[in-house]
Amino acid sequence: MKKLKLFSSLFIPLVIILYTCEYESNEDRDVARLEQMEKEILEIVNDLNCQDSTDCQFVGFGVKPCGGPWRYLIYSVTNVDNVLLNEKVKEYNEYNDMLNNRYGWVSDCSMAEPPVLGCIGGECINNFPNFN
Repeated sequence: MKKLKLFSSLFIPLVIILYTCEYESNEDRDVARLEQMEKEILEIVNDLNCQDSTDCQFVGFGVKPCGGPWRYLIYSVTNVDNVLLNEKVKEYNEYNDMLNNRYGWVSDCSMAEPPVLGCIGGECINNFPNFN
């Protein structure tokens, strides 16, 4: 019986320590994965060339813990595979939301303003505020 008590008194704290270390390193890995996903998406939307403002679109990117996107990505529909982009952003947003819940991340709960799109100088931009 003494051996069992000794074993449990050493084993349980060891499991807690190992779990805590694993949990922290998982967060680092999860953040690195999220950053890699972001990098891939930003490469998809990096060509903003347009003929007119109808070529320009935006998509909510990321998920704030309080709800809503962290920001909006502007892209040119003439230079992006919409299906691929929407799949990647959906996957990113779902993963971001899961990490918010898993790690208890918080935000300021302010709402990101959707862009007012324009094609200025042959490039999709946020044309807000538009004082023309």
